Amino acid sequence: MATIEPAEVRLWRSARWIVGFGVLLVLAPIALRMPNSYDGVAMQRVAVALVDHGTPLVRQSPDQFGLNTPYSGYGIGTSLVMAPLHLVGRVLGDPWHPMNLADGLLLCATIVVVFETLRRRGIATRPALVATALVAFGSPLLAYGITDFSEPGVALAVALIVLSLDAAARATRAAAFAMGAAVGMAVLFRTDSFILVALPAAVALMCVSRRKGRDACDFVFGSAPAMVIWIAYNAARFQRPFSSGYRYQTFSHPFLRGVYGLTLSPGRGIFVYAPILVAALAVLPALRSTDRVIGVFAAVLLVTRVVFFARWWAWYGGDVWGPRFLVPVLPAFAPAIATALARWPRSRLVGGAVVATVSMSVIGVWVTANPELNRYTGEQITPGSAREVMAQVTRPGYVQRVDDTMFSWGHFPFGR
Repeated sequence: MATIEPAEVRLWRSARWIVGFGVLLVLAPIALRMPNSYDGVAMQRVAVALVDHGTPLVRQSPDQFGLNTPYSGYGIGTSLVMAPLHLVGRVLGDPWHPMNLADGLLLCATIVVVFETLRRRGIATRPALVATALVAFGSPLLAYGITDFSEPGVALAVALIVLSLDAAARATRAAAFAMGAAVGMAVLFRTDSFILVALPAAVALMCVSRRKGRDACDFVFGSAPAMVIWIAYNAARFQRPFSSGYRYQTFSHPFLRGVYGLTLSPGRGIFVYAPILVAALAVLPALRSTDRVIGVFAAVLLVTRVVFFARWWAWYGGDVWGPRFLVPVLPAFAPAIATALARWPRSRLVGGAVVATVSMSVIGVWVTANPELNRYTGEQITPGSAREVMAQVTRPGYVQRVDDTMFSWGHFPFGR
């Protein structure tokens, strides 16, 4: 006799896909007509080279800033996602624009993973749905679903790491291997994930593991295929297997100004663009066991990124919406957000944070789709070699003018 699933179980099974593909349907028409960024052009060229010639080595010409000469310095992850989209586009007669859907697909997958994590953590249906919707529609991640940057790929990797942490806490056999694979994935999207993702993930795994030696080995084995790809790609393009690819680029920005810029400034402050994170951080002391490990892991990811990028010459992430370099951590906060919503269901402060976060997300998509509205941008850069460009953007006067722009409330959210 067939077993009839309860209505709530059927809701769980369908809602994650509805929310995920709903986001993709909203973003796809916008993404297809978006112009490509400097980063995106380089990654698209690599994707085309992979499909047409079976190699990621393609000379980046023209390269107006010289930062990707002769070969792309970016991770190969986004290009690997773009490659099949390029193939589909060739069949449809437009080989280029379908590659703009890469980040939207990555965001869709992130939403599905976040929902599954909350289900496994035993979060009640309503706060879980709201928390997933906040990650999907109510965070800066939504705006990045119509871009061609690598951060959505790292966000998916972080979501998979959190899902693996939950599995590791339950002593699921392949959990540590899966976490290692997710860490490797993050590194393929961005090399800085070695510091910003891999180290915190390894520590978190050891905190929840019941068989530390075995899980440590599985973690290493899981990450190994991606590490082999990363080393081989670096050796081919830089002749140095452990190069970061960021030649001439410096950590020269004033630290405290960078910290303010990434946390509280109107141009790039994470708590301005995603105020619901305040509620997520506030609930951390109340968490216990694995929930606390996941919550602390999310907080460590955030703090590590703020400290790391505060000194980066381009701490503001270019001409983008909100804190580009911090958006990959947002999926890790989903369990804490869901707990905060369940713990304080009638709180006006939490409700206000939800409304503000969703509002900023909607504005973010609008501004990203219409970049002429964005006043939080860097200054014009004169094309030249990498050394010439870096000399421009690290001059004290240039740095001060960019900071003044990012710190000005007169432009908020897209003023004069």
